[in-house]
Amino acid sequence: MKHASTLRLYRCWAALKGRSPAPARADVRPRLLGSAMLDLFTLKTDALVFGYAGSRLRSGLPQKLDGLGFTVLWRPSDQADLLRLLHGIVKHHKPILLGARHAHTRVTSEHAEILLLPTLERSGEAGLIGSLSASRDWMAAGWPKAELALAAISTPEQSLHQEIGREPPRLPSIGSLRPRLISTPSGIDSGLAEILNRKKQLETSR
Repeated sequence: MKHASTLRLYRCWAALKGRSPAPARADVRPRLLGSAMLDLFTLKTDALVFGYAGSRLRSGLPQKLDGLGFTVLWRPSDQADLLRLLHGIVKHHKPILLGARHAHTRVTSEHAEILLLPTLERSGEAGLIGSLSASRDWMAAGWPKAELALAAISTPEQSLHQEIGREPPRLPSIGSLRPRLISTPSGIDSGLAEILNRKKQLETSR
């Protein structure tokens, strides 16, 4: 996690969660997040569409996000994998960190960070909050239409472990990850491993 918004949101989420499966979304308040609110978004889990989206996110992406499905931002070949990841986050209450690149431009090789976190609604049902953090160059490179490609899958815990005493690491590429590195328990690890294997096979065949 190299962006301040990503790190602040994750630390706030982890502190509020404590020993619970996930924090109540009502407890994730703007005053706790500060400027990270600019990159924040919420997803309605019944249809996985955007609810709230921060001002920097709304101005940085060309599509109108209100009511837009999260997977619509991604290239078709990644959409099924993303749906599985989203359902896994909700079901197992485990956070995921994604790296995203632009699918149709090579203007920048930088990856955006997308953090996806489970929450609990007042009804007791699961919810999703997240953030999309990237440089101005990355945001500008996506015009006139942003279509994202999945470039990396990790967990925030892995990223934080790598950062202790070191410079902020680059997000690993799909090809550099192996299933044994995905340590997320409670069933979501097998889904990640399958996705990573499929991505690696596609990259090798190109």
